[in-house]
Amino acid sequence: MNQTGFLLISISMGIVGWMIIVKFWIIPWLKRKPFYEALALMTVPHIFRYVGLSSLFTGVTSSSLDLRFANPAAYGDLIAAVLALVSVLALLTKLRVSIATVWLFNLAGFMDFLIAIMQGFRYTQPAEMGATYFIPIVAAPFLLVSHLVMFWMLVKGNKQRK
Repeated sequence: MNQTGFLLISISMGIVGWMIIVKFWIIPWLKRKPFYEALALMTVPHIFRYVGLSSLFTGVTSSSLDLRFANPAAYGDLIAAVLALVSVLALLTKLRVSIATVWLFNLAGFMDFLIAIMQGFRYTQPAEMGATYFIPIVAAPFLLVSHLVMFWMLVKGNKQRK
């Protein structure tokens, strides 16, 4: 099997593993929390998406990654991290715009993942990723699943708690 096949298997296993953890442990735990706090808890991990900037550093990656992938992925993650931070602070202080900020963050962050996935497979080979290989196989699957949970929470969650 080629390296792209191994990458796809790794990403798929990460998504399945995180879906199990989220469905059986995280969602039941979140349902016992106040709505704003639960949303904040799902958003906080995204503050650490600044780690995506590492794709811009040769040495962390095996070689210089194609900038058609690296730039949008790195800066998209940074924007998502800033939006996540704003959303968490808005939720914790219960600002009137907090739900709108979470929607903005969640849409932008999810779109960033879709773009990064497409650009990554189009312009980058797994062997070029170096240490950043662990981002799409460990961190990204959790963050992707958490985006889906937040969409579910935003659409259904608050109505079920009233």
